[in-house]
Amino acid sequence: MVLIDVSRNPIHTDFNLFTSKYYAFSATGGFSMKRAFDTIQMLPSSSVVNYDVTYAVQMMFDVSIFNTKLGLVKDSANQGIVSTSFNNTTELFPNDSITLSIGDFRSGLTTSSQIVSVGKYATLYSDFQAYVLQYFGWSGGFASLFSGASTFAITDGQVGSGNTNLSSAGLYNLMKTNSSDLSGGYILDMSGSITISNVNSLLRYAVDSNVFNNRSPTGINPNTGVYDPTLTTSGQTGSVSAMYDFGVGDGFMANDLVYIPAGSTIQLNVKIGTENLLPINNVGATFAAALGASQQNVYQTSVDLLFTETTTASTSLITRTLTAPILLRLVNFNTTAPASTNKWPGV
Repeated sequence: MVLIDVSRNPIHTDFNLFTSKYYAFSATGGFSMKRAFDTIQMLPSSSVVNYDVTYAVQMMFDVSIFNTKLGLVKDSANQGIVSTSFNNTTELFPNDSITLSIGDFRSGLTTSSQIVSVGKYATLYSDFQAYVLQYFGWSGGFASLFSGASTFAITDGQVGSGNTNLSSAGLYNLMKTNSSDLSGGYILDMSGSITISNVNSLLRYAVDSNVFNNRSPTGINPNTGVYDPTLTTSGQTGSVSAMYDFGVGDGFMANDLVYIPAGSTIQLNVKIGTENLLPINNVGATFAAALGASQQNVYQTSVDLLFTETTTASTSLITRTLTAPILLRLVNFNTTAPASTNKWPGV
């Protein structure tokens, strides 16, 4: 018998790791394994509703006011975070509901230029004036029973003559003024508040969907909100696009929109002086009913019933109450900018 000398595996007397090459029997087949891990749950988000805002009162408002309510303070450009209450572990702000009081609102409303549109309120005064004059039967009827009835005219919140359309300045006057005069005219202090609930989930939706088109990381300069391919990232230079990973911790951003469906209510009152005789001939409310119904139909059916108008009239008082939504466009307002540039965008 011929002995064949072959190479051999080294002898192993323990369970040390095998390394390099070893002789081994060949076999076929094999085993398969599978393991599943817990489902990764996305933090909940609230959806942002799509509204027709055409006829709403539209205003620009400083975004820093909303962020301050969250406990978030940014730099003078309203971009870099200076301090925050945001919890990086839970990825939540502790304030999940913020309220803008009437004091906050009036403090943030510093110029009529912030009011971009008065919406359906544009004919507020002209419609009311037409109703009052119709009530008194102007151009023939009850005017002789009431002193000065035919001279009742409104101009941007004041009784007098001139343009009767409501302007941004007129609405600003209503929101900021408290005044009265000896003839019975007055403007009372604005009251109320607005609240945004589920702030964390709303911000998460805004980040994930980029629904406001202001949180895109694809080459968007977070300081200007526009594409800038010359920016650097991670120390790189040249044509590397700036990438910014927006998150809930960035809070509210410029061009976020806040819609308050029943955001504003305006009540107009005009008292009617006491008559010397019983008002047996005063059928003013009936006389103006058709006009009142017509004006209500135009106002309420322009978009939907978020707009409401009701009018009541008696021999002593005429009252009209209107509601309309408010749309707030959040903007960066740099209060430290030079006087020549310290103004609202687009103004």
